[in-house]
Amino acid sequence: MSKQSPATVAGCAGTALGLLDGWLTERDPQVTKGLAVRAPRTLPTRWPGARPAGDVLPLARKGRALSSAASLVRQHQGGFNVLHGSVLALGVTCQTWATYAGEDLDVLTARVIR
Repeated sequence: MSKQSPATVAGCAGTALGLLDGWLTERDPQVTKGLAVRAPRTLPTRWPGARPAGDVLPLARKGRALSSAASLVRQHQGGFNVLHGSVLALGVTCQTWATYAGEDLDVLTARVIR
């Protein structure tokens, strides 16, 4: 695959799920200690992707979100729904992390999302 290949739904969702696994188990050394207990457990249902995100967050706390991707896709009728949920979960986790650590959200996301 060339460096110019476009991002895929599976690749983006997988990246988000993998980051959440590392962050919410606090295995990632960049994570501010205590983030896992402060990260949201539920999300307002009016947001697109809230239902899949509600399933992603508890799995990530166990380090199993990425390994559960196929079952999430089946459960939520497709990869786009899981993408929306995983990105929503990633976004609210980043916002919580930035607030808790007293860090600028843009600076934090540029540093930790790779």
